[in-house]
Amino acid sequence: MFDYMKTSAEPREGSDENVVSVDSSMPDLLLNDHLYLFFQKYRKWLILGVLLMIGSILVYYGLDLYKKAEISVLQDRYQLVRKDSIKLLDFAETNKGKPLAGLAYLNLADKAYSDGDYKRSENYYSDAIESLNLAVLRNRAQLGLAMALFGGEKMIEGKEVLQYLLDDSTAVSSFRARAGYNLMILLLSEGNKQQAKLIFDEMKVDTGNGSLEQTLWFNRAKSLLN
Repeated sequence: MFDYMKTSAEPREGSDENVVSVDSSMPDLLLNDHLYLFFQKYRKWLILGVLLMIGSILVYYGLDLYKKAEISVLQDRYQLVRKDSIKLLDFAETNKGKPLAGLAYLNLADKAYSDGDYKRSENYYSDAIESLNLAVLRNRAQLGLAMALFGGEKMIEGKEVLQYLLDDSTAVSSFRARAGYNLMILLLSEGNKQQAKLIFDEMKVDTGNGSLEQTLWFNRAKSLLN
């Protein structure tokens, strides 16, 4: 199939017209001639590709704006219900799996724990852990869960949560140290000093790389062995 275009190629047979039928096999075509022919041949696909690219960009930024708007709405709703336990629980259940729901569960768990309702506190802390993606808040909920389990006399389960937190290299250093400290107290209260020393050795792994708070808990743990 031929395309008709202006070309700088020499006129054929002495013709003085410079509008001729050309294709890519013709000699003496310039770069812009080849580009023109290429575009004419593949223009449908090129245009489709551009449209798809533009469409994907619009979808990406549209979803981003939607997510930001959704987060803003959730934040406003959270502020309205955070002081009402019943409404806060409904907010958490409705938005389960989202970070703000995790924060709502964390607040509910703290209140239940302070009220001595360890079973409900245990459930709320567990729900908070599932929804929170920020390490410092998730670790805070894990520590709370361990305390709630101890309050409900579930000593073995509570120790397992603390040990898991201590072993988690992605956890915030101060929470790892605090988990180790609490584990040592429990082990020493049971007369298991050797196991407590092993926990202390595990706490020393982060020494020098952790926070001031981690150093505080580490020093407290060290004093337990003196």
